[in-house]
Amino acid sequence: MKGPVAEVGWIDPGGGHVRWPTRGGGFLVRLRRSDALKRARAHCGAVPVQVVREWTQDDVDTAYAGDDLSESMRYGLDHYKVESYRHLEFKCARP
Repeated sequence: MKGPVAEVGWIDPGGGHVRWPTRGGGFLVRLRRSDALKRARAHCGAVPVQVVREWTQDDVDTAYAGDDLSESMRYGLDHYKVESYRHLEFKCARP
């Protein structure tokens, strides 16, 4: 798409990255994937979405909110959580 000022020229709206947890039954995971693709389509607008790659990995999420963090610390638990996520990298394909 055309850039906002002449000096910028053209901007590639690119693509992005979405992820969803793999816990739960296959039906729930399929619904989460469907929602992720819907978000990718919303990001790209009228341009078609092209999946670049898709993979599963364990991610470490850290609680930064005071309530979540204090609850973990009170019980002597770690302040991070490891969970399996499915990742999808996409780009907005130009026709």
